[in-house]
Amino acid sequence: MSDDSRISAYLFAVEIDGIETARFQKCEGLEAETEVFEYEEGGGGVLHFKGRSHYPNIVLERGINENDVLFKW
Repeated sequence: MSDDSRISAYLFAVEIDGIETARFQKCEGLEAETEVFEYEEGGGGVLHFKGRSHYPNIVLERGINENDVLFKW
């Protein structure tokens, strides 16, 4: 992206193979949730074990780009 003044409001960039293909003003879904399992020991203690992690879909809105690489991808 060549004109930095035009894209300064576009905070989220997408890179594919090290090449910046597009920028977006809004990004949702940058979060993770991990399940935790509890196991009670015979001595009265409780152990916590990490389970599966879940990630929501990423949603990018109000984007600009200078080529169609992202759309072809």
